[in-house]
Amino acid sequence: MSRTGLEQAAMALWPRLAAMAEVPVDGYAPKMLSWRDEPTRRRIVLEMTAPGHPPLVLKLAPLPADPALFSGSLAAQQAALRAMGGGVPRVLAALPESHALLMERVPGDTAAAIMEQATRPEQLDDALEACGAWLSRFHTATDAGMRAYRPRAVCDHLARQRDAVEAGRRQVPLAREFLALSDRVIAEGARYDGLPARAGGRHGDMNLRNLVLAGDPPGQGGAWGLDFAPAQSAPVGHDVARLLLNYAVTCTDPEQIPEGEVLPPRALVAFFKGYAFSGCDDASIGFLLRNQIVADWARIPAAAAKSDLLQQIRLAALRAIARRAFPDLR
Repeated sequence: MSRTGLEQAAMALWPRLAAMAEVPVDGYAPKMLSWRDEPTRRRIVLEMTAPGHPPLVLKLAPLPADPALFSGSLAAQQAALRAMGGGVPRVLAALPESHALLMERVPGDTAAAIMEQATRPEQLDDALEACGAWLSRFHTATDAGMRAYRPRAVCDHLARQRDAVEAGRRQVPLAREFLALSDRVIAEGARYDGLPARAGGRHGDMNLRNLVLAGDPPGQGGAWGLDFAPAQSAPVGHDVARLLLNYAVTCTDPEQIPEGEVLPPRALVAFFKGYAFSGCDDASIGFLLRNQIVADWARIPAAAAKSDLLQQIRLAALRAIARRAFPDLR
């Protein structure tokens, strides 16, 4: 579906959502904030503004076509807001069967956009610290205690995925390098097995586009999390690794990463200045940071890696990070 088609579909639902939220149907004008049209994910996000009324956000996400998944994500967002007492936009109306919702428009911009516009390293530090502070607040509000970390389930998944690639049932770019990296990460599991790890609520899609930061420095005027997956508890490394590797791929120079590590020391200092719920010695963070390199690599379509410049840049960054994390793979 084209961008125009998505916008028309979203606006067709506006009267029902506006009535449910008890806001005027007339007078609001849409402005696109973002859109995505991929084989498995399709969505559009519109800012709705009207003179004399607070701005709103209208989101339509027809893919995945699973109303139960949409309802679960919506419930997770509302549960996070209750647990945290803020830091999550309020949902004003929702149509789960149509995969649409209306929520308040919070100030600021996404962490991804702020970091793209940064001109000094200190600006990146401030934004990453604010991201860490929001995630720490979320995990603290949903604290599930300390556990002995068991990486077996992740390693089993990696092994099945690895076997599918080797057998040709699944296509990934640079398959030989991918297989070697997978083997290396699986072997790392034993080093972290049984070590302490904190657990809390899992955001499920913790990337720089799903955090909104306001103020100067970023976060001083507030921070909000978006687009939760259905609620569950898990070791905090799942969210931390997803966020930090997103930062590593988009904002760091791999040459600044020490051998055996995944991020430059400066980035880790900035993040953990804000993230106080657990430390960099948390076993789930240590292992899942390395696993995330494989996970992100596996998400790059093999065909796109040959023709899509952005995917080529992303793959090059992942390869460079993998070689810093595991120098023996060079």
